Amino acid sequence: MPTTSQFSHKRTVDHVENDNQMFENYPIPATENRYRIQYTNTQLRHQLYRSILNDSVLKEIIRKSSHSLIHTYANDSIGIYCCINETNNNVNDHNAIKNHEDTIEFISQWLQLFEQNDPVKLVDKNEKQIWLISHVYTSVEYNRNHLKSLYAACRTLDQLRTTNYKTHLRDELKNNNMNRIEFEEKIFCEMFSSLWKVLDELCNKHKSDQDLLAWIQIYTFISCHYPSEKVLHTTELLKIKREIGLMHLCYIISLNENISSLIELLHKIINNDLFNDGCLNGIKNIIDLICQHQQQSKTSTHDSSKLLFDIIQWLLSLLEIKTLSRAENVVIETETLLKFINQSTVQFSVKQYIFDQISILTVKKNFNTIAH
Repeated sequence: MPTTSQFSHKRTVDHVENDNQMFENYPIPATENRYRIQYTNTQLRHQLYRSILNDSVLKEIIRKSSHSLIHTYANDSIGIYCCINETNNNVNDHNAIKNHEDTIEFISQWLQLFEQNDPVKLVDKNEKQIWLISHVYTSVEYNRNHLKSLYAACRTLDQLRTTNYKTHLRDELKNNNMNRIEFEEKIFCEMFSSLWKVLDELCNKHKSDQDLLAWIQIYTFISCHYPSEKVLHTTELLKIKREIGLMHLCYIISLNENISSLIELLHKIINNDLFNDGCLNGIKNIIDLICQHQQQSKTSTHDSSKLLFDIIQWLLSLLEIKTLSRAENVVIETETLLKFINQSTVQFSVKQYIFDQISILTVKKNFNTIAH
């Protein structure tokens, strides 16, 4: 198996001829001898595939080991990077260890699925095995954070779901009814739906602060390995975009320890229909609702200002994500935010900070537009 040093992100390579028509859609950048280049995930994967294909010793090892080598390699690679997500308290917990191992096996199965854009023309079994090994290696090298996010989502579902969601998905895999994208969409959608269900029950059934603390701890774990924007914009997750946004808002609010009647405030937020168009468009409603609650609960001015600033920072982060996405138009959201801040009673220094941040985002947006 090639070592990481042999196939690091920046490699010194000789000129590579495009001698394999099957991969003509994945060209390796033309280079001069000894010229240092940056490979993309796809380019490295197919360069690695070609290298192994031309190595008679490695080819024979893979042929003899068949699928067991890929299975072991995928499990070990995923396990190395995902085991750090487990706390020390889980080391002696038999169920936690079993779920950890089962989740690694689960993600390993996902990693070995073929996708629509993959070279499905491969007929020879040995060539398929070589391609899968190349895919597993480059996925671990380039998409490590994504693997951790998927692992965190699965472990969260282990905690939240009473039924074994993996059984159903494994049946789908056996029947070849899923590709990689559909599989991960299903996992993340199940996770966010389960988190929302728990939060909804907490608020509408007015459960205890301990129940809320448990939800916060789970969400904190997720926030450390939050899915990428690319994942969040998949078809299934866009259907629950409102719920995902409100959960993050509730999480930010819950981190402020000095809020009175916290569950009551969260109940008002998640049951407010004014947020259906997204949190950026509903900024005035969000701030008004929170300020009204703070006044009724007689929260100190300092604590109210701190919470307001936390929320504004989060809204700016949402705006930044949308602004730097070429696919999204954020003119209305930007105008809404600026208009509200201009009319609000927040401190001048806070207003200046917000205007500065939006100005920086505008410059970045214009620069990206020119560059592309």
